[in-house]
Amino acid sequence: MQRQSKFNLVSAGWMLLLWLVWYQCVMGLVGTLPLLGLDLTQPTPYYLLTGISELLLLLPVVVYMWVYGIAPRRMIGGPWRGKQVALGAAVGICILPATLFVGTFWAALLKWLGGGQMEVQMPLPANVWELLLAMACLGITAAAVEEPLFRGILQRGLAARLRKWPALVLTALLFALCHFQH
Repeated sequence: MQRQSKFNLVSAGWMLLLWLVWYQCVMGLVGTLPLLGLDLTQPTPYYLLTGISELLLLLPVVVYMWVYGIAPRRMIGGPWRGKQVALGAAVGICILPATLFVGTFWAALLKWLGGGQMEVQMPLPANVWELLLAMACLGITAAAVEEPLFRGILQRGLAARLRKWPALVLTALLFALCHFQH
């Protein structure tokens, strides 16, 4: 007898909707903090707040795992292997400077085209401590939230109904749409 998968398209769709609503709530709360006097133009508070808000975004994923009785290691495809974790961390560390460059490029392009500025002006790290803090808060926490949500829940939910490649492509498109802000 074949065992029923705990991942399905309907629950994955509801999870994405719930997560997007929760994301808006968390980001709305973060958006009010400057009104309360928190200076988010300085790198240290900005990156710490980003890390905390990313961890808050993990809450719906944890609730999903609890409701469906899913072990954390199953969310990203099985047991972690040291080489995979090290490679993922290395890629994340290398991507951060590229992300800062791309953000600066888009801000300059928007200004040149006469448009507004980007929603969030991410302060650039001024020293090694701030760069490491940025890598930890932006790279590690984002991966801790996004991998279980997109690769764990959505991709497996889509794979329960679609073939492998359409599920991968659709998951990648959903991931891109969730990150498309401009």
